[in-house]
Amino acid sequence: MALEPIEHTNLSDKVYERLKQGILTRQFAPGQRLNVDQLSEQLGVSRTPLKDALNRLSAEGLVTIVPRQGTFVTRLTPRDIAELFAIRRALEAWAVEEAVRRITPQELEELRRLLDEMSQLVNPDGSCADYLTLVAKDRDFHLLIIKASDNRKLFELYKNLNVHIQVAVIYYLDADKRVEETLREHEAILKALESRDVEAAKEAINTHLKAGELATLERVK
Repeated sequence: MALEPIEHTNLSDKVYERLKQGILTRQFAPGQRLNVDQLSEQLGVSRTPLKDALNRLSAEGLVTIVPRQGTFVTRLTPRDIAELFAIRRALEAWAVEEAVRRITPQELEELRRLLDEMSQLVNPDGSCADYLTLVAKDRDFHLLIIKASDNRKLFELYKNLNVHIQVAVIYYLDADKRVEETLREHEAILKALESRDVEAAKEAINTHLKAGELATLERVK
């Protein structure tokens, strides 16, 4: 796999974003050792901004730096996934309750647009035409609900957590088994928001996240 060189401005930030994107788009597999010299050559940067970027990724838990062994893409364990989804259920249950009261017609329209675009990624046989795009739109769907809760701190907290959820979903979830179920679950969430039904919205989000957790754990074990 070859990475394109990047411009020599804000190097640490750009290297960080490039490597993070590589993790989130399956260019780097869980457990893969990242060769610093090779990455330095491919990106056209020195080791200093590269190490700065890797330290940031390590602080976020996306890579693991092992002394005298190297830097590795973090491999999520069943416990990691269970804990991530537990936190996510707690945050989203609270967020959707607030969103029911605060969400605007424009935000509801945007959720409908995202759901329609996700539906267009489903092939006639129920398989997914572009899984990475589906994951990105799923992320935007949930982020919009968090944003609609009108809590800035929650939004920032959730964005940081969601990076790890994306890694779990991208690498460990069987897309073809879950895509149609995911769309139905999103439809239930959206309908509850449209009808301003707090209990239905909380139940729909919990059902969706629990199903996603179980499907993800099944692939990890």
